[in-house]
Amino acid sequence: MEINELRLEDGAIQYLGLNSESLVIEVKRWNQLKITINSYVKFIEYDSIGREISEFLILENSEFLKKEKEELVKLDFDENVCNQLVHLKFVGLSELQLLDVIADKNEIHVIRMEI
Repeated sequence: MEINELRLEDGAIQYLGLNSESLVIEVKRWNQLKITINSYVKFIEYDSIGREISEFLILENSEFLKKEKEELVKLDFDENVCNQLVHLKFVGLSELQLLDVIADKNEIHVIRMEI
């Protein structure tokens, strides 16, 4: 499944796993989805475990992404890599921020899991 086909609304964040190689986000809906991000630049979590997702956005021009790209360019990050970055934004009820992730769009993988 492609990341831009995801519909996470009415799901809830069940699990976050983070290590030096990847970020794993599990979302429970009527089915369970596992999102593995093998190349991420920034990850901000706002007490999201167990919270319902009301909106999931894949942004290519957000202010957050723009600022992060500017910082990466200052650090001599490869411009081609910067051009592949997207901002994944998970928003909860009442517009509560849940997760912000800056990641390489080619390194995001989605798996449907059996419940």
